[in-house]
Amino acid sequence: MEKLRTFLIFISQVLIASLLSFVVASLMHSQTTISGLIDVGAKLSLNDKLTTVYYDFIGLLPVYGSIIFAGMLIAMPIASVIKRKLQISNRLIHCFAGAMAIVTILIAMHPILNVTLISGARGTGGMLMQSIAGAIGGLAYAFMHEHNQKTRQ
Repeated sequence: MEKLRTFLIFISQVLIASLLSFVVASLMHSQTTISGLIDVGAKLSLNDKLTTVYYDFIGLLPVYGSIIFAGMLIAMPIASVIKRKLQISNRLIHCFAGAMAIVTILIAMHPILNVTLISGARGTGGMLMQSIAGAIGGLAYAFMHEHNQKTRQ
C-alpha cells in the first residue's frame, strides 16, 4: 500500500510540474507569436492577444501538454538518481532536468515532423524561453518532492 501511495504522490507531483511548465511554455509561445506578428506590422487589439493566448493554450494542451508530461515523467526520476549519486542540490538538478526535458522534446520533434511544431521555440530565444518553462516545472517538482520528504519523516 505504501508503494502505491508513493507512486501516486510521484505522479501527482509530475502532473503538477508538467502543467506549470505547459502553462508557462504556452504563454511564452503566444507572446513570441504575437511579437512576431507585431514586428511585421500587424495591429492586434488586447482582445486579439487574449484570444490568441486562449486558443494557443487550448490547441497545444492535448499534444504539447502530454509530451511535456511524458518528458517530465522520464526526467524527474533520472534527476533524483543523479542527485543521490552526485550529491547535487535537489532544486538545481530538477530545475536543470525540467529544462533539458523541454529542449529534448523540441529537438526530438523536429526530425520526426521536419518542422519546429512550437513556433514560439524557433530560434535561440524561443528555445531558451521554452526551456525556462521546463526549468520552472522542474523547480516546482523539487519543492513538492522536498515537502513530501519532510512530511514523511
